Amino acid sequence: MKKLTFPVLCLLLATVAPTAPLFAAPPASDEIWIYGESKLVRGSLAPGGPVQPAIPAPAGLAQLAALPSGEVLATSRTAGPPYRVALGELRPDGSLRQIGIADPPPISFGNDYPIELVADPSGRLFLVVLGQVNFPHGHGYRFLAELDPATAATRGTPPIADGLGLLVTAPDGLWTVNGNGRLVEVDPHTLATFPTGQQLQVANGFLLDVAADSAGRLWYVLEPPLCGGTCRKQLFFYDPATGERGAAPATLTAEIAGIQAIAIRRSCADSPTARCLQGGRFRAEVDYSAYDGAAGPAQAARGGRSADTAVFSFFQSDNWELMVKVLDGCAINSHFWVYAAASTDVEYLLTITDLETGAQQVYANPLGRVAETITHNQAFSCGTP
Repeated sequence: MKKLTFPVLCLLLATVAPTAPLFAAPPASDEIWIYGESKLVRGSLAPGGPVQPAIPAPAGLAQLAALPSGEVLATSRTAGPPYRVALGELRPDGSLRQIGIADPPPISFGNDYPIELVADPSGRLFLVVLGQVNFPHGHGYRFLAELDPATAATRGTPPIADGLGLLVTAPDGLWTVNGNGRLVEVDPHTLATFPTGQQLQVANGFLLDVAADSAGRLWYVLEPPLCGGTCRKQLFFYDPATGERGAAPATLTAEIAGIQAIAIRRSCADSPTARCLQGGRFRAEVDYSAYDGAAGPAQAARGGRSADTAVFSFFQSDNWELMVKVLDGCAINSHFWVYAAASTDVEYLLTITDLETGAQQVYANPLGRVAETITHNQAFSCGTP
């Protein structure tokens, strides 16, 4: 990659027109889709956000997943026998546009049963399948099928390590949550696992589904102990960055007692080069250019984040260069504040985007200058368009 000089970068930012999104843009705030009892409910995850009345769900719906583009995909059972897994796009009016049938076998509703659908930050789509073969002592096995979100074609079925359960999108890839609520990182390419030491509170209940929002919080459906499948399912959240836990607003679950699946359309999607802050309203990205000509997007540090803070590295993942904060000062001066500090004299451009209004702030450090602290307490208005 060519060296990104300071004037050229500024010119590019000023002249390049944005391209149209491939799919419909995600909402201004995170939106959760809840399925159960043959009904669908959509509601905002913003505090006090609106909740749409329940609408009928397509017949045979099973798992839900939201792509980074904002599409909500769903699996359903085909008319049979034999029963197969169909993949479709779930529209806001509750209709389902079929994409294709997941083939080849053994992905079916016969001896092998799909238990989870999830998309990673890059948009790759995975289906976890529980195989009900007659192992000794009645144990089954799990395998991971990658599906093409455009055709439903199956790209592979590697086995998953024993004891792993539901998959959920993490800021840097995938997590799995086992029956005891323990979070484990999963490499989607090698299926190598890395325990995180963190845990959901399940209290002997049964986890039915897990999804992550723009702030990195995990939302999960829990069936209480001794429920027998007839009691009200509960929706909770857990923030791995802060340890905060709580129950979902009652307005989200008032119309569906028997929740079966959830998906979250994110207003912002974390990626290896971007971090979402303040509940997904803001996206932070950095481009750098070094003395030796090395240039490109900075990497968002693994684990270097909280609800309002992100950390970036330029060269090695364990050599952090820049910390960025977006703080809510609305109660003080009706603005969000941007603070940043870097330990570098490398050229960089820090771009913060307000995804509700489209406004941007760009902060630049030229090559050879020791970076100065950024303290901008009128960076973004708290109002919306």
